[in-house]
Amino acid sequence: METLTLVSAVSAMFAAAGALFNGWMIAKLSGRLDRLEGRVGAIEATLQTLMAALIGRAQPGATNAPAREP
Repeated sequence: METLTLVSAVSAMFAAAGALFNGWMIAKLSGRLDRLEGRVGAIEATLQTLMAALIGRAQPGATNAPAREP
């Protein structure tokens, strides 16, 4: 009976350690995803500005002044 108790206690400690490790890895991954999302947002804004300039529309945040003739 004592052997079973010891095995159960060791198994519970391994399970707790595994749960803590998984939580730490998920938190680490979440931080990386947040940074990646910020980078993707910046790239998207840059591409939208570039496409607007290429097709001749006013850039986001710019005034609606008429375009000058070349």
